[in-house]
Amino acid sequence: MASIGPLITVIVYGILLGEPEQGMAELMDSTAIDLDSLISNFVSRTAEVLLAVIPLYFIFILMQKYILHYTWRDFRIMIIGLFFAGFGMIVFLVGIYSAFMPLASIMGSHMIVNNYGLAILLFGMAPGFLVVIAEPSIKILSMQAEKTSNGMLTRKSITLAVAFGVSILVGSGMYALSQGLMSIYYLLPLYALAIVMLWLMDKDMIEISYDAGGVATGPMSVAILMTMCAAISRAVPGSGSVGAFGAISLIALAPILSLSMLGIYIRIKKKIKSSKEET
Repeated sequence: MASIGPLITVIVYGILLGEPEQGMAELMDSTAIDLDSLISNFVSRTAEVLLAVIPLYFIFILMQKYILHYTWRDFRIMIIGLFFAGFGMIVFLVGIYSAFMPLASIMGSHMIVNNYGLAILLFGMAPGFLVVIAEPSIKILSMQAEKTSNGMLTRKSITLAVAFGVSILVGSGMYALSQGLMSIYYLLPLYALAIVMLWLMDKDMIEISYDAGGVATGPMSVAILMTMCAAISRAVPGSGSVGAFGAISLIALAPILSLSMLGIYIRIKKKIKSSKEET
């Protein structure tokens, strides 16, 4: 549900806005790698994180005073944990903006300029797989799904299913983008397939599949894969960076399709097991 709200509001905004007069190259152009940009990113990211987490700290303190009533020792450990969480977010974002995004942009442009052709498919699949494996939100989802599924699913099976799904769709999406084929006609059949698979998969897998679609578009995947796609889109003659944003929909859709397939397999497996028990 958290994904549907932004989707609807952005579609409505796009209808009201109409056709943009200029592309978004300035927004996605992040190829500078130097000390000044590193310092600038550190200052900017620190301000952003503090603005985000300080209100949360105050909320937690109020909850501690009026609701939680933890001991001073537990409260102190949580405050230290929150500090490290905020510091970790700053370091993580500085690394993303100062290293991963510029490198991803350079890689994307390099593949088009040097006419990699079908090799773009493989170069898209490799980071698509590795980024999902490294995505913190996927680790959290797989851990929670393993706990709630009573052993039906494992962390490894969920992570690998999501990683392979993202790898295949992102690789094919990058190649389609490089050929100027990324459009609504590329995306709509995949969304239609996801809807059809709702009726075929195990019902217990529906929520996990669609939640995975939301968490797969985390900071690692968006920063690296979208930046690479934006660079590819800019380098293709007659294309603009806006087309690259369709790749993020593929990242969100891939886990839904791959886990839906896993859900179909689980449903078949359950039917076979129940039929054996009846006989």
